[in-house]
Order: sequence, then structure tokens, then C-alpha cells
Amino acid sequence: VLITVYDYLNITVYNQVETLYGVSEFNIYITVHELEFRLLAQEVGNFSLSETTTHNFINFTMSPNSFRRFSLSQSTYNITWYNAENGVTTLYDMILTTNEIIIFNTTLYPTYFALFDQGFVRLDDALFSLYLNGTRKDFGFVELDSIDALITVYDYLNITVFNQIETLYGVAEYNIYITVFELEFKLLAIENGNFSLSETTNHIFINFSLSPGSNRIFLLFQSQYNITWWNGENGVTSLYDMILTTNEIMIFNTTIYPTYFALFDQGFVRLDDALFSLYLNGTRKDFGFNQLDSDDVLITVYDYMNSTVYNSVQTLRNVAEFNIYITVHELEFRLLAIENGNFSLSETTAHNFINFSLSPSSSRIFSLAQSSCNITWWNGENG
Repeated sequence: VLITVYDYLNITVYNQVETLYGVSEFNIYITVHELEFRLLAQEVGNFSLSETTTHNFINFTMSPNSFRRFSLSQSTYNITWYNAENGVTTLYDMILTTNEIIIFNTTLYPTYFALFDQGFVRLDDALFSLYLNGTRKDFGFVELDSIDALITVYDYLNITVFNQIETLYGVAEYNIYITVFELEFKLLAIENGNFSLSETTNHIFINFSLSPGSNRIFLLFQSQYNITWWNGENGVTSLYDMILTTNEIMIFNTTIYPTYFALFDQGFVRLDDALFSLYLNGTRKDFGFNQLDSDDVLITVYDYMNSTVYNSVQTLRNVAEFNIYITVHELEFRLLAIENGNFSLSETTAHNFINFSLSPSSSRIFSLAQSSCNITWWNGENG
């Protein structure tokens, strides 16, 4: 017996000659897949389902919130949906190799969008741009007309910080989590400053101005940035490069301010400034009042042998007086001979030395860093 079975679209799913003499029951096994149509729109929808090889098709209508199932052979199908809700005709192509559910919907539904950083802190929406399916939207409640939505968020420099397709039907609130860092500009100079902030990968930039004592904060994606500062105080243009991987504060300042420097030993005794050398940011200065033009200052002090006894970076803005405490030891030479003596004092690590003379019954005192020293005495009394 030739046994032939057709599916709902009249496609052959079984065609075989079988010997059935003496067989009381014969089970026919076929491979078909379930294709379900679900209509979630608010108006009636008209459909056409067509198989592309035989060109067999069926037309049918569905009411809102209804569904219809077909058991079909594996093949390629064309589906046409005429949506009575908006008058749009939509075409779909699919290869049916497994059970499938197709949802048809244009019903608007509200979803609330909120923005959070990597620490789950709510962010200021005004600093970012939200796009849903390519259309600019405000954060908060948005009426959606698709099951899946492409959500894209841009930072203040128009850099993509979120780009993802999400299924939102039935989702009342969707929280977007992004990784951004805070970059703060502080202008401490006494004149206006003009700035340019540029992201180096996409070459997107923003120009802005700051008044004295003001600041501006950006929330930005991790990237490399170039910063240009046109200083209205002295007319100088400064360039900065930075890789933003954490929250950063950049201070811009050329305002000069005075700080008094004094020198003390480990016993809190004021030392004779003349026995030491003071350098601020690599420039020789006198102890006492100095006019500073940076918040952070590298302070270096050398003893009489030019050995470093202090070397530290200090933040000195608004510091009227800065006391430098050093550890030094007093080395005293006394000549009790009856003739002049010539001396050489040498530090063995840096090989710094000093030559000097002493008259009979005189002395000389040095305040020096702890180190190993060589002393040479040419005795004028006995040669």
C-alpha cells in the first residue's frame, strides 16, 4: 500500500509503500514542528503563511490576544502580517527546524528607565543621552511599541556607555547599569580659563570655560583623554594626557602665594639656615618667605657637604608656615696645636668634600647628615 500524508499546507510529510497484510495497526511516524502565532496587538490581524518550495499557502485572521498553531514539515516559510492597528504590512522569512512561537505586537506599553553607575548609585540623567531603537528619548517613563528594544546610552562626550537589546514587554521598570568615572576640573587661578576636553579614540571633544574658584564635573567612559588649558592669567597654553580609569580631580592653578620655611633639627631646635641649602621644585631658594605657584612642592634640603637631609613633596596651598625637621649631627673641630692646621673633610658615599684651615686654639662646627666621613689634617706645627 502506498501511504501518503500531507500537513495543513498540503506538504508531503510521509510517502512510502508498506506491506500491511496481516497488520492490524500501522503507526505512521513523521517529522513536523509546531509553529504558533500570537497576536498581542489591539486590533484584528490578517496573515498569510506560504511554503516557499511548493508555494502552498493559507490566509487566516486573528483577533487581539489570540493564538493559532500549525504542525508543519521542516521547510522555509514566508509570513505576511497586515496589522489593522496601524495599517502596516510586515514580511517575515523563516526556516522551520524546531518548534517556534512568533509574537505579533504593536501595542504601546510604558516602561520606566533609570540609570545607575557600577556602584549602584543613581546617576544624573541630564549628563547622558538615551536612545531606544535609534530614537532619542528622555529617561523616566517611555511608551514602547516592540517586544525587544535596542537600548543605547551615550555619555556627555557622546561615547557609547551602554548598547544592548533587551526584551521589555511586561517590564514596568528597567535599570541601566554603566561603568563611568568622574572627572572634575577645578580652576584656582585668578583669571578665567578656557578648556578643551577630547576623547582620543573617537576624536569627540567639548570646549568650555571656568571662572576663578569654580569647578565642573563630567561623568565619562573609561578611555584616554587630551586636555588643553588656555590660562587667562598668564596667556600660557598647557596640554595634558590622561587615561581615565578611576575618579579624578584636576586642579589648574598659577596663583602665587607666600609660605615661610624654617629649619629645625630632630630635637626641635631651630637651625642656622646658612649651614644648609633649600631647593623648591629644583630651584635654589632662601629660607624664610617664598612665593609659590603650585599646590604641591618638592622640598629638598642639603647640608654643608651637599648631602640630602630632606626630600619630600608637600601640599602647601593655604599653609602660611612650613617647618622642616631634619636629622643632623654636630661635628666640631678644635685645634689645640700652636701652629695653623689645614683640614679636609670628605663624605665617603657622595665623595663631597670641603677644605678649610684653623688657627691655634680655634674651632669650627658643622651640622651634617649621618654618614661615613674621612678627615685629613695637615699639621703646621710638625708638618
